[in-house]
Amino acid sequence: TSLNADFSDFAASYEQALQNYYSRDFDAAIYLFSMLLETSSTHRLASNCQYWLGECYFGQGDYPMALEAFQKVLSYEQSFKRDDALIMMGRCYIFLGDKQTALSMFDQLMNEFPDSEYYQRAQQYANGL
Repeated sequence: TSLNADFSDFAASYEQALQNYYSRDFDAAIYLFSMLLETSSTHRLASNCQYWLGECYFGQGDYPMALEAFQKVLSYEQSFKRDDALIMMGRCYIFLGDKQTALSMFDQLMNEFPDSEYYQRAQQYANGL
């Protein structure tokens, strides 16, 4: 994996980071997503970078770090990943043994995003708690 990315092309570096994520090269992906956020925290893909950082940590089984990353997604006003972050936060809380908070994440997703592609999964997780 080349870590000498040209961060002036945000979208290309973002695609590279996603490729690293999908090939489970989490360390490289974390590096790239972090660098992109440092380069431009206001880019339209910035909250996506923040979200995928969470997915990387989740993939590594580092649920506290994943949770922290997903929480930051919620601080972006116009995030495309808000419902994604909520379901993943719920999943983190399950792994961390906090079913009560997990349930509130799933409830928040279902209340805020009745049309979300994750609605049914949130419902299933909630019912399983």
